[in-house]
Amino acid sequence: MTEYTCAKVDLVSRYLHTPLVRSIVAYVVVTFFSLSFFKVLEARIVFDYLKPRKNEKVCDVACGCGEFSIRLLKRGCQVIGTDFDKKSIAIAQTFSGKNSFALANAEKLPFKSDIFDKVVSVCALEHFSEGEIALKEIYRILKPNGSVVLTVDSLTYPLPEHLVAAHRIKYHVSHYYSLAELKEKLTGLGFEVTNSRYFVNSPLAVSLFELSIRRPVMAATIFPLALILSMLSDFAAGKPNMGIFLAICARKARSSETVNVTTK
Repeated sequence: MTEYTCAKVDLVSRYLHTPLVRSIVAYVVVTFFSLSFFKVLEARIVFDYLKPRKNEKVCDVACGCGEFSIRLLKRGCQVIGTDFDKKSIAIAQTFSGKNSFALANAEKLPFKSDIFDKVVSVCALEHFSEGEIALKEIYRILKPNGSVVLTVDSLTYPLPEHLVAAHRIKYHVSHYYSLAELKEKLTGLGFEVTNSRYFVNSPLAVSLFELSIRRPVMAATIFPLALILSMLSDFAAGKPNMGIFLAICARKARSSETVNVTTK
């Protein structure tokens, strides 16, 4: 979730007193608060890659206000969401009604090695100053043959420099990732990349993304139309080797003990 969304959620959370109200508001937040077509596209890809199953242990790294954690909990997964922001964790706990969240730095996760079936981290890695350390930690906590699904801001699709600068500032981006770079980092740690794709990678979809930066309120008002048009555009005219966003799924091939992934 964006900082704007979390601020709105924080305001509403003051009035939550019963499990029923929490459940209703959580549904509204997860479904409607992120009125951006690319977040809906992202969620579809994440769940397609992750294939969560009931009772699987899943860690949601940099979970924010818990949007994906709540969806995974509803699917019967045993979820632990982590984030370094206290307010975000408090909001996630309030909305989920569960103590399934932990205050933690993604670069030093407070878990034993080889304990999670799956890890998900949605549009988070690009914000970390030490992204490779976070990837090492994800590798460490995954069980052998466990999988991780990541989405990142890529911006490999050409954009005007002033829009890239505005995006970097607005969303606090430390680093944009290409598929080649992220795949190299993952395979270097011992992961086997099993799936990947760019999305928001067609001229029309990118134009709609640019509108969301220039005029976010206007973009939110045309959300349903933007979603349909972007899906059709990416399908018909998407460029496979570039995009605004990147999704990747990788499998941990070995035990953490056989690979040196100790953080400094």
